[in-house]
Amino acid sequence: MIEEITKEEWEQLPVQAQREVRDFFLFIREKYTKKDTIKTNKKKRIFEAKIPSKSTLQAMVEIKEGQVKRFSSVDDLMADLHAKD
Repeated sequence: MIEEITKEEWEQLPVQAQREVRDFFLFIREKYTKKDTIKTNKKKRIFEAKIPSKSTLQAMVEIKEGQVKRFSSVDDLMADLHAKD
């Protein structure tokens, strides 16, 4: 679920995270507004672009900084998901 954040929350995010989010939405906007992309839907957005929630943005930063668990296989991931902590 995408939630809107306040301007103050946005400004508290690391500058790199702000740049990456903006670049992502600029890419999506450009990709789906080109005339030849979808001929029946010229210059219309396929979905409404919104700024991700603060927790989503924080997760993106953690992934970028390598602060997440990594698994060598799907089986290892599933075992971790089903493990009792």
